[in-house]
Amino acid sequence: MEHHILLIEDDPAVAGVIQEALAGASDSPFIIEWVRQLSDGIERLRKEVITAVLLDLFLPDSQGINTFVKLSLAVPYVPILVLGGLDDEDIAKEAVDRGAQIIS
Repeated sequence: MEHHILLIEDDPAVAGVIQEALAGASDSPFIIEWVRQLSDGIERLRKEVITAVLLDLFLPDSQGINTFVKLSLAVPYVPILVLGGLDDEDIAKEAVDRGAQIIS
């Protein structure tokens, strides 16, 4: 079974590392799509089924917990995993309280 993962991350280096890591998973194939802005991610999610989203909270068009809130309101049925590297524990806790999973 293939898993369609949408990566919303503005840093090409980070996106490349994540794509490479998921591409190397032999037990469960992933199809990774990458966009750099929240607005592009929401538009993509409305087109066809995505298994899960990997989300950077600090994007050119949205910052902090509002990024998670906007996405979860737009697509409440899609699991959202927030990418780690958060220096602000309060934002991480709030994201988890609202249903996110944190990846560090």
